[in-house]
Amino acid sequence: MATYRKLHTTFWTDPFVENLTQEQKLFYLYLITNTKTKQSGIYEITKRYMAFETGFSIKEITELITHFVNDGKILYSEITNEIAIVNWVKHNFSFSHSVLKCIETDLYEVKDKQLIKTMYDKKYIDTLLGVPKDKQYTSLIDYLMSIHIVDTEYIETVDSEMQQEQEQEQEETEVQVDSQESTQGQLQELAKLKLQELKLM
Repeated sequence: MATYRKLHTTFWTDPFVENLTQEQKLFYLYLITNTKTKQSGIYEITKRYMAFETGFSIKEITELITHFVNDGKILYSEITNEIAIVNWVKHNFSFSHSVLKCIETDLYEVKDKQLIKTMYDKKYIDTLLGVPKDKQYTSLIDYLMSIHIVDTEYIETVDSEMQQEQEQEQEETEVQVDSQESTQGQLQELAKLKLQELKLM
């Protein structure tokens, strides 16, 4: 089944888009319409894949990503090759139960959990979707929780995964340091033995 993405006709008259270069317009349009996009607005895609599909070099892709990150239009994880389209919710959100379930599924698959926290830790429901004040939520995650699409277990899982990743990175760093110190110690011992052998000769 084909997948479609919304692109409003005002895209081309948006002041931000009007000030983009030809290359930047093409790349920005690509970011919101390529086959890797997800309902949540966060998806994994490599620079090599983007270069292959757009015809840009990897260097140009890197420069374009940096440009849109600096402009606050996207978030990018170098570690997991994941992109988050900041205004995705504004243009693609739906209160449809099936869409919300799809968002939940997508968020479970996100590798860099910080993208979720950064992208969704805003008053999207209020500022972008115009929800009345008596139904405002501090984030889209809070809204999904309120209608039981996402439960507290999910939030705890995200926090737990982030903590585990940080602990694992710390352990790997410590192992590398220990390994380097061990190797250095072995080299020093070998050097001492060699000096002793030379003295005996």
